Amino acid sequence: MSETASLRELVDLNELQATQDSFAKTVGTSSVIFSPEGEQLTQFSNPTGFCALIQSTGEGKRRCFVSFMEMSQKALELEEPVIYYCFAHVGHFVAPIIIDGEHKGTMFAGQFIPQKFSAEQLKTLGKIAVEINVDPNLLVEEAKKMRVVEEDRVWNYSSLLFQIVKVIARLGAQATELGRAKDALQKAHDELECRVKERTAELVKANEQLKQEITERKQAEDALWESEEKIRSITASAHDAIIMVDNEGNISFWNEAAEMIFGYTEEEMIGTKLHDSIVPERFREDFLNGFKSFRETGQGAAIGKTLELAANRKDGIELPVELSLSAVKLKGKWNAIGLLRDITERKQAEEQLRLFLQAADSSIDGIAMGNLEGIITYANETFVRMFGYSREELIGKGIPFIYPEDQLPKLEEALKATMEGGWTGELVAKRKNGELFPMAVASSRVVDDEGNVIAHMASYRDITERKKAENELKEAKERYETLFEFATNGILIADIETRKFKYANPAICRMLGYSVEELKRMDESDIHPKDQLEHVISEFEAQARGEKTLAPNIPCLRKDGTIIYADINTTRASIDGRECNIGFFRDITERKQAEDAIKKRNEELKRFNKLAVDREMVMIELKQEVNKLSARLDKKPPYDLSFVDEAILRKIKESDRRIK
Repeated sequence: MSETASLRELVDLNELQATQDSFAKTVGTSSVIFSPEGEQLTQFSNPTGFCALIQSTGEGKRRCFVSFMEMSQKALELEEPVIYYCFAHVGHFVAPIIIDGEHKGTMFAGQFIPQKFSAEQLKTLGKIAVEINVDPNLLVEEAKKMRVVEEDRVWNYSSLLFQIVKVIARLGAQATELGRAKDALQKAHDELECRVKERTAELVKANEQLKQEITERKQAEDALWESEEKIRSITASAHDAIIMVDNEGNISFWNEAAEMIFGYTEEEMIGTKLHDSIVPERFREDFLNGFKSFRETGQGAAIGKTLELAANRKDGIELPVELSLSAVKLKGKWNAIGLLRDITERKQAEEQLRLFLQAADSSIDGIAMGNLEGIITYANETFVRMFGYSREELIGKGIPFIYPEDQLPKLEEALKATMEGGWTGELVAKRKNGELFPMAVASSRVVDDEGNVIAHMASYRDITERKKAENELKEAKERYETLFEFATNGILIADIETRKFKYANPAICRMLGYSVEELKRMDESDIHPKDQLEHVISEFEAQARGEKTLAPNIPCLRKDGTIIYADINTTRASIDGRECNIGFFRDITERKQAEDAIKKRNEELKRFNKLAVDREMVMIELKQEVNKLSARLDKKPPYDLSFVDEAILRKIKESDRRIK
């Protein structure tokens, strides 16, 4: 309910009318309640014929209204019930209804005169009758019938009226904020005690004069009982435990909230010692020592304060409570009234908040929170160090405070996305010294238990080093891609597990006659002759074992079916998270063709030399045979073979072996 609610909104007017009627009937007066604006909230209870006649005309009603407003204003200024006399010389007891410091209405009780109207007053009333368009004779007749009540007696009724007004105020305050019930109840109790003491003193002092009013007093007591019942209903509906302890330390009051919080019924607790039930054993000695002093003086370290303590439930569970303690003196002895609130959930929330803040301050990322107006409300230690400000310099500043102007449009988009669910991205921020630096930001909205967005939170990571590494990696990648693309040697990269080619440079495509996409669908068995594949694989495996770095003269099968030869150097590397072989192909086809041509020519030369040497040896041997025959025939040898000796023959044979 709003703070400015009217009395009509705060209190059931039907119940209010019934209370007013009961009061008016009991004390024999008329009663009515008006709002501060002059609206009549209740009907007149037990009105006199005199006042009813005056209010029967428009002018009479207006004059009455003006009088009521003037009396209400004066009573409000005095801040206490007073007796006023209206323009028609009629007495009214006026009590303003104040709820939480606001004037919500005024209760009027009266339509009495302290003594019979004098002749002069009746004459004045005749003039008033003419002014308000009423028969003067009729008004004078009604004036003579007016109830006469001495002011002392009226003042005796005033405390009851004031009590009713206070009950109305408390009912309104309860509707405004039930949480303030403890203060209202304490105040009501103190005022009730004060009134009881005053009433008792008055009754003792004026016992003989008030014997004839026993019936009226009984009716007043009934009204007081009704008021106390209403107060009891208020305490029953309070969410806080309300406990009263008498001068002996015995529990004398235990409301329903106390039953709910501690698990003991009212029947179990009334008359028992408080320290035997809800006071934890470790605190009982201190409690008893403090209570011993309190029962004598009404003073204590906890009186008039709000403390956080521990208390025991019936099931043995200890729970944290908030205690507001006050002292009240009843029958000359000090009693204590305590309002206790179970703060378990609040403590759990505080612990969760403490753990969150501790975790946040331990985070390697900067963490900050902002409200819905875009104001920074929290920043952890990493965030503070990251930007170079103190926490005091950051809290209360707008979020754009830490960004350069050119980032504000992107920041606005990020905040909008955050309120719609969340945002992740990169922004450039500005440190206190003016340095700009890149950040990775992840932001999300914060909602309450009802799902309402109440704030937003973000984590910030300085990615300066990452950006530097990314740029260096990018530059290195560009260099390697350039080398890869423009290398004169062919390069093939194959996945070791699948044996499929992953990458191929333009040189290998030209070398084999395939496109890059075609090679990516192939493996090593597709680019080597089938009959040479076993030899090729053995060469690659020897390289993998580190036995050799170069696989020479490897035959490679082109797309057109022709075979080229390459020296292949293979190395292993991790690429995109996969183990791969990188093969560097040097086309040696022309060199091999030249080597084959040289080899063929050498073979032909060898055959030629062999034929020449063999022929020469045969000729020498034939000439030697002819010379031998001629010698046997005693003829001169026809051939001069003096140049032939064993050394020459040996050299010819060695030459033949070398050629072979």
